[in-house]
Amino acid sequence: MINTMTTAAAVLICVILGALAIGQVLLIAGLPLGHFAWGGQSKVLPTRLRVGSAISIVLYALFAFVTLERAGITRH
Repeated sequence: MINTMTTAAAVLICVILGALAIGQVLLIAGLPLGHFAWGGQSKVLPTRLRVGSAISIVLYALFAFVTLERAGITRH
């Protein structure tokens, strides 16, 4: 049986990671939000930081998967 608090915490973590991923997608798309990320040095991210944002999205997905696995949500 899955613990309700564990499930709630895992879902909250995944929601936060999803919001972070959306922010990274917006940065990759070239929106002038760079002052909120990567040290705030660029208003629009240069290519190397856009690649870093793409890598971040992959890592967020991995973190979400591991979180759901450890919480026992993905098991059948």
